[in-house]
Amino acid sequence: IRRARAELQRADVAILVTQSTHANEDAALLDVCPAGAERLVVHNKIDLSGETARIERVANVAHIYVSAQRGDGLNDLRAELSRLAMPGDTSQGTFSARSRHVQALENVAQHFHAAVTQLEHAAGELVAEELRHAQRSLGEITGVYSSEDLLGAIFSTFCIGK
Repeated sequence: IRRARAELQRADVAILVTQSTHANEDAALLDVCPAGAERLVVHNKIDLSGETARIERVANVAHIYVSAQRGDGLNDLRAELSRLAMPGDTSQGTFSARSRHVQALENVAQHFHAAVTQLEHAAGELVAEELRHAQRSLGEITGVYSSEDLLGAIFSTFCIGK
């Protein structure tokens, strides 16, 4: 629970799925989210409470009422998830990314370009160092991925000794 709350404090988007009858109490979990974070409360099991499928916006929090069992409101949920994942005009191929992710990807590209330059000059050890830096930058997005993990992934695809 402590780790989940810590992640909520860093979240860009928080989605709470709860039974409709418990939603008011459970929504307090979203209070730890940053001020600019999108909040979505999915009120499930409306087939049991007798409520109708709908979307309500209350104080910058989207409330979507669904019945997963009957499928009521799922199209509204899909539309809201699409809006959160692809803000703006989705026909232009835009996407939302944290600025630190964009910076990390720019760092990766710089290290790859440097690795190619080093490779052209036959400096293999410098290529490896640039690739390590690129790996570290990717790790900022995906989580830590050690050199041993990378070597394991590379050598698991080779057939040695045949």
